Amino acid sequence: MSPRTGSPNTITPTINDGPDPRYNGFTGSPAQPNLDADLRTYPVVNNDRAADWDRISFQRDDAFYQGALRADYALTDRLTLTSISAYSDLRINSPVDFDGTEYLDGRNQIVGAIHSFGQELRLSGVAGPEERLNFMLGGNYQHDNTHDNQLITFDGTNTGLFKGAPFEYRYAGSGIDNQSNQRITTEAAFGSLDYKLPHALTAQASVRYTKDKRIFDGCLRDQGDGIFSSGFGLLSNVLHGIFTIPDPGSPSYIPPGGCATFEGDSNSPNFNYPVNNVHTELPEHNISWRGGLSWKPVDDAMLYANVTRGFKSGSFGTLPYLTNVQVQPIKQEELTAYEVGFKGFYLEHKIELTGAVFHYSYKNKQLLGYLYTGAIFGNLPGEVSIPESRVNGAELSATFRPLTGLMLNTAATMIDSKVTGDYRTASPDALYGFQPSPDPSCPPGSTIGSCGVNIKGSHFTYTPKWNLLADAQYTFPVASNWNSFIGANVVYRIMVPNKGTADDQDIRIVAPLPDEEAFVSAGGTSTARADGQVITFEPVPALEPQKSAEWRVEAKAKRPGDVRFEVKMTSRSLTKPAVETEPTRLY
Repeated sequence: MSPRTGSPNTITPTINDGPDPRYNGFTGSPAQPNLDADLRTYPVVNNDRAADWDRISFQRDDAFYQGALRADYALTDRLTLTSISAYSDLRINSPVDFDGTEYLDGRNQIVGAIHSFGQELRLSGVAGPEERLNFMLGGNYQHDNTHDNQLITFDGTNTGLFKGAPFEYRYAGSGIDNQSNQRITTEAAFGSLDYKLPHALTAQASVRYTKDKRIFDGCLRDQGDGIFSSGFGLLSNVLHGIFTIPDPGSPSYIPPGGCATFEGDSNSPNFNYPVNNVHTELPEHNISWRGGLSWKPVDDAMLYANVTRGFKSGSFGTLPYLTNVQVQPIKQEELTAYEVGFKGFYLEHKIELTGAVFHYSYKNKQLLGYLYTGAIFGNLPGEVSIPESRVNGAELSATFRPLTGLMLNTAATMIDSKVTGDYRTASPDALYGFQPSPDPSCPPGSTIGSCGVNIKGSHFTYTPKWNLLADAQYTFPVASNWNSFIGANVVYRIMVPNKGTADDQDIRIVAPLPDEEAFVSAGGTSTARADGQVITFEPVPALEPQKSAEWRVEAKAKRPGDVRFEVKMTSRSLTKPAVETEPTRLY
């Protein structure tokens, strides 16, 4: 199982107009000269879910291609050599309207691509009397290219630079292109042993060495019209005591389509000047391992105890980069998990009970947070790495199937999370970050922004201590491939078993809901994040052989219809994404 911790949330602050009339209003653009009046008279409803969209198509245009070749060669009746070669290509074009009106006030179009090639060679077999020993040795090579462009348009806006000053500058009618390109090369060697002991005991052990290198290039670019680049060129000049838009040849000048990301290192001679590109690299390596013991006194019951060390790869975020400080790589996350649990079926599988207690010890826990970049930009979004933290918890779930098609579910999870090591993060007072810090533990001369606050002893954000669940549903067939559903909400269960003889790693689950359904909740082996209709579960660092990971998605019907719920899974052992669908008829 993977850590049951909260996933990062995005908070959009409310920006109020100031008392000065020059602060008020939306400037609009030549294409929308009356935008200010139109927005001020726009209908307001007392419903947080009510919104309008621009009068264009928001249909996604995605494409995915893949190919794989697997060859198995039996060297002996107990030894098999396996080769797996795979290539996949994903392209995404996804428009998003984020202003909630029918006017072009703000829009984001995500254009991305992933190209991936992988090659694995492994030797597997059995040995010993009664073939009690299962073993595998192998190696893996993978190369990925990722491209992420966020084309953000703000044709009308009340944001800008230096409001009320003689050199005030606004961005109406412009846009930015947030570019993020990465090249990732991964090499690994692995091995595993499973040995059947007497008295229905099985011992498992596995180890994997992984070396990878990530290369990042990107920045925040003007879309080519020169409006945004002129504004940030002006900002760079003002930060150096010049109050005019820079001319070509000035170190503050940003050409149309140029990079508007600033040098954020205050010790650099180019501090607060635009850079041509942000380039950084992250080479890492690790050794993951697992040891476990399971006992099956009968076929329908199992007790187990595991100790696992897994790693989540380091990364670079894809947030808009106002300074290159935001692009500092996040180191790989290390998790050492201790878990004891049971699973059993009773009364001819009419009752299923599972339970576990666990302790997770983290190093460099990856979370979405904020970085202080100075008095001008203050706190900016960025990934942070918590040096030391832990999670203690327990879970218990029960499923009852008293009648064909009727399923009753109950579950309870308790989580106690804590940051156990010293870690200073951006202070909520970073708006005034240039002021001297009143914290006596900060070094002499520190400011509120540069020193931040120590969060040692704090709990993880968005991680409730208790999670309780109860639901009921009745499903009955109406055709050969369709099921009908009656219940308060529809609940989908996602189960991923590892039927191999070695650990699988970095298991990722994505589940888009059909338009006819609305998200209610999700949970399971790892926590979930819902972005609109798309539900993304936190990656599972490692899954032991003969174990399974489970999740549940609860949704409610918005309107009747025949729908298909889709689940896509990727992992290091898969040569291509695994996709499953569940047809459902809603009433």
